[in-house]
Amino acid sequence: MLPMLILCCAAGAAPVTLTPLLPPEMGHWAEFALAGVEHGAANPFDPAEFAVDVLFSPKGAAEQRVPAFWMQPQRQSFEADHESIRPEGAAEWRVRWTPSAAGETACTVLVSRGGGEFTEAGRGAFTVGSAQNGAMPMARVEPVEKRYFQRADGAPLPLLGANVCWFGNRGTPDYDEWLAALADARMNFVRLWMAPFGFGIETLPDERLNYNQKRAWQLDYVLRLAEEKRLYVMLCMDFHGIFQDEPDMWGGNDFWPKHPYNTAQGGPCEKQNDFFTLGAAKDLYRKRLRYQVARWGACPALLSWQFFNEINNVYMKVSRKDVVPWHAEMAESLHAMDPWKHPITTSFGGSFEDRAMWELPGMDFAQFHLYLDGTGDGVTRQIGAVVGRFHERYEKPMFIGEYGVSFRGPGRDQDPHLRGLRQGLWAGLLAGSAGTAMPWWWDHLHPQNAWRLWTALNRFIEGTGLGGPGWKAVDAVAAGADGAEPPDLLVLGDDKTMLAYLVDPHRNYPHGALEEAPPEISANVTLPTRRPAGTLLRVEWWNPEKGEIIKSETVETGAPLMLLASPPFSVDIALRVLPVPSE
Repeated sequence: MLPMLILCCAAGAAPVTLTPLLPPEMGHWAEFALAGVEHGAANPFDPAEFAVDVLFSPKGAAEQRVPAFWMQPQRQSFEADHESIRPEGAAEWRVRWTPSAAGETACTVLVSRGGGEFTEAGRGAFTVGSAQNGAMPMARVEPVEKRYFQRADGAPLPLLGANVCWFGNRGTPDYDEWLAALADARMNFVRLWMAPFGFGIETLPDERLNYNQKRAWQLDYVLRLAEEKRLYVMLCMDFHGIFQDEPDMWGGNDFWPKHPYNTAQGGPCEKQNDFFTLGAAKDLYRKRLRYQVARWGACPALLSWQFFNEINNVYMKVSRKDVVPWHAEMAESLHAMDPWKHPITTSFGGSFEDRAMWELPGMDFAQFHLYLDGTGDGVTRQIGAVVGRFHERYEKPMFIGEYGVSFRGPGRDQDPHLRGLRQGLWAGLLAGSAGTAMPWWWDHLHPQNAWRLWTALNRFIEGTGLGGPGWKAVDAVAAGADGAEPPDLLVLGDDKTMLAYLVDPHRNYPHGALEEAPPEISANVTLPTRRPAGTLLRVEWWNPEKGEIIKSETVETGAPLMLLASPPFSVDIALRVLPVPSE
């Protein structure tokens, strides 16, 4: 650690020190050890007994008041092929903050005892350096049209990602391997779960207001790794299994009997629905939210908070009429306590859509979970319909937060050539959602090197500005060559560029999924020119599997519509129409 900053304190008071672990730099996640604020016999995890905030006041920038958190440092070691996490040293107060400006920053430490008013414990100043390496900008919902996310610097952020929700037997070394592979594939988004078998910190009997420090250390590690790899994270804070009291189809996920809020474990909730109605349960939950904001809210890689995964799966145990207003109440609380105002969401399973939930102002973006078991309609048609419906109903971004050809398993037999996977990725993005469909079954996709499909898609959208202002679905028409059945078509564009995705209707998953060598077809696409007559446009036809240009040509605009003929293709093909740069 660096030299400590000794803060000015009241006469006779013990000195308060703030010690940076690394030199604070603009845009980077800074961490400080805080000493001299003694909580005595109070529970440091309970802000009603003892709480610490730090007010950071950068010169020339907005001040931020950040909650501090109590942590037990941990040490990672390895035994055989898995990690071991053990306490190391004394527990202490820490505070994390991401400076938005370089230069002098004043800081004030504030302390509350027994739920009383915060009083000043010390004040001082330090210097924030300029970023020596490129900082990862935080992300937010694009504030005007609210269809996409964007980085804090205003750059568009279409999400190319997947679920990688929990680790296997090795522990966090799984993420060393997975996140490196995802970054190499030019992906930018993942989802993590705070489940009892993942990164959960208050899910087991002895964890009520005694947050699991081993799991917290593991989440620290993975979030820092995500920042290093430039992967944005949706952090799911709970899943439906915490309310199940009987094994599900997987033979488990029945965590309610062990949940620390259950009266059987000394908590306030006699039955599951009490979690959503009892004031005592809400108070406990808000305290955990504060801890999570304090520990992880400053992470630039944190895209969003997600309250629940597929909460409707337990609507036989909890009441929807209580779940929806709980989300409104907790979203308001979380927005108020989060200095960085990360977007908030939740999710439903089984292609369920709850209009009351998604219409809540506190739900900053929406999701839809899509698994294709037993569906006969082509995947691009299904995704196009869902995205169009959500855009019509809700003025907020949406994307397919979980996706797979089957919810029962990875679906290798149903989708041996990964066409269902590829079509879901491309359809999610080209239908106008905020990103690709986000596949499940990551531990099966990784050994197949399936991430190469994201690389191909990234090459296709690179340099197009997708996700910026004005990007919407485009009315266009596709026709089969020589009178054949027309391909399924998705077109997206702004006032300069158009992107299209065409799929043979007989190979639109699940159709033709088992064919080894599908025949080639050709198609004609009629698009609006959207440019003045005489404008030169570059027309590129792409192979979606390889991310390579098959054919390119330059055309000159004339009529309001232009007719483009595709080269022969098998299964699917993509199209880019861009203005030719002026010399």
